[in-house]
Amino acid sequence: MKTDSDVFINAYYLTELLLRKNRTSRFFTGFLKMDEFPIRRKHSKWFVSKYEYPWDKYPPFCSGTGYVFSGDVASLVYHVSDSVPFIKLEDVFVGLCLAKLGIGPEPLHSEQTFFPEGLAFSTCRFRKIVACHFVRPQEMLIYWHALESSRGEACPGD
Repeated sequence: MKTDSDVFINAYYLTELLLRKNRTSRFFTGFLKMDEFPIRRKHSKWFVSKYEYPWDKYPPFCSGTGYVFSGDVASLVYHVSDSVPFIKLEDVFVGLCLAKLGIGPEPLHSEQTFFPEGLAFSTCRFRKIVACHFVRPQEMLIYWHALESSRGEACPGD
């Protein structure tokens, strides 16, 4: 898994979903970005010029806040990466590598489990997420402790 330092990861739920998925090769998942366009506004953090990327649409990729791949995909991306034109947006670059390999990102679950825009904390809600962005270090400890101490307790709808 690749993630950012301000992303809370529920390793228990991630493991549960991966075991259910039962995919050990050519697997890549996260918050799917299937129809994204380059940002051409020069003052944007995500600006990409026509020179850097001349096409009007990115191939499918997963948000860089957190994505998961099988071990073979990590190796395949590494080996193909020197033949793919570099782009400064790492998540898009990985998507370009995957496109060259003919590997598309797949949903991990029918419900959303990756939250790149953040999510208000609740113990019951966070039991069923994989990743949540914009979490401060002290919050991560609080959230993790809350999840750990509530194991075995019922939530509405369980």
